[in-house]
Amino acid sequence: FVDITMLHNATKMREDFFSSVSHELKTPITSIRGYTELLSAGVITDEDKQKEVLNKILDQVRNMSNLISDILMLSRLDSRDLLVEEVPLHIKTTVENVLENYDASIMKKNIHVHTDLEDVIYIGNDQQLQTLISNLVSNAIKYNKENGDLMIKLHEANDHMVLVVSDTGIGIPSADQARVFERFYRVDKGRSRALGGTGLGLAIVKHIVSYYDGKIQLQSQLDVGTQITISLPMKKVD
Repeated sequence: FVDITMLHNATKMREDFFSSVSHELKTPITSIRGYTELLSAGVITDEDKQKEVLNKILDQVRNMSNLISDILMLSRLDSRDLLVEEVPLHIKTTVENVLENYDASIMKKNIHVHTDLEDVIYIGNDQQLQTLISNLVSNAIKYNKENGDLMIKLHEANDHMVLVVSDTGIGIPSADQARVFERFYRVDKGRSRALGGTGLGLAIVKHIVSYYDGKIQLQSQLDVGTQITISLPMKKVD
């Protein structure tokens, strides 16, 4: 017997997803086309203004590239039958590498980083876990305040790897907290787009956590900050 309800829901989810993707891609494409037409028609003659417009086009291209990368990541995570190489990973080193990648953003907002990292060795896929940590750190920086704090804790407890990322940022309204892990859901759409957010970062985090049969917990308060706790069961070496 075929569960018609499940098939209907799956079809509806795919349709909603593709509709959202089309909408998200339409915005930068429209912007790029508009700016390109202005330059091509010779409407903008001032050299400084031309450079400004070219930089705006480049920003939109980056946004599209990030969006497509996130969509591909979600697609791979949805295909759970896909063969994923899992190896022992030093997660402390992964966290440190991710923070190094965000050095410029951290310095720009003068964010104070505090870490308490145990040398946890976790069996998993390097790309997935880097993406998981990177998305959490990126949000903690992006939505933090100037001169704010970013705290990252990593330890092993009860046969689980526990990662806690917290910030002193703008926080998330209680009404939105249950939905922030949905695809393309943004608390403040204008602000998220301006900061380069694709609306898929936390959805990817949720999918990766689900892939490893883990749990995710969110605590947030407006104008105080946000804390996300990830707990992933440790795997035994065969």
